Amino acid sequence: MTHLMIDLETLALQPNAVIMQVGVCEFEMQDTEVGRIAQYELDPSDQLYAGRRMDMNTVNWWMGQSDIARKSVFGPREKVMTPDIFINEFHQDWQWGMYEGVWSHGSMFDLVILEDFYFNFDAKVPWHYRVPRDTRTLFALANHHYKGTKHTALEDAVLQSKACQEAWKKLFPPR
Repeated sequence: MTHLMIDLETLALQPNAVIMQVGVCEFEMQDTEVGRIAQYELDPSDQLYAGRRMDMNTVNWWMGQSDIARKSVFGPREKVMTPDIFINEFHQDWQWGMYEGVWSHGSMFDLVILEDFYFNFDAKVPWHYRVPRDTRTLFALANHHYKGTKHTALEDAVLQSKACQEAWKKLFPPR
């Protein structure tokens, strides 16, 4: 069955963090490649007005990242979306009922922040409550050492999907 990986780039670490990017990709555990991919760029102003949080420690952390990562979050970005436009496109772009798992790297960050974002803007979370999955648990079970991130949401989502495929193969080798 098909899985979906979601990665966020944010301006805080709390559930009500301002979201700058959402990277998404479909993948199958038994494959070595990923399927459809997308990256969404969000405008922070409506989020701040709605009470979402920006933390200066996180912003300072971003200033210490690579030029590519910093520019992807703070530089000129194509098609920056308001929360309403993002929610609408995110719902329409993906086939929410078909995913066996909606994954993120850690159980307490990306999906928690995205759920809080949905509640903040009075929208229904698109995935079923039974499908969230955590890469860190899979990697620990498979004794798989994940090699890190590039800190652009789409690149992170793709790398995390491929790492899931590698860990899965350790746990369930092809016959």
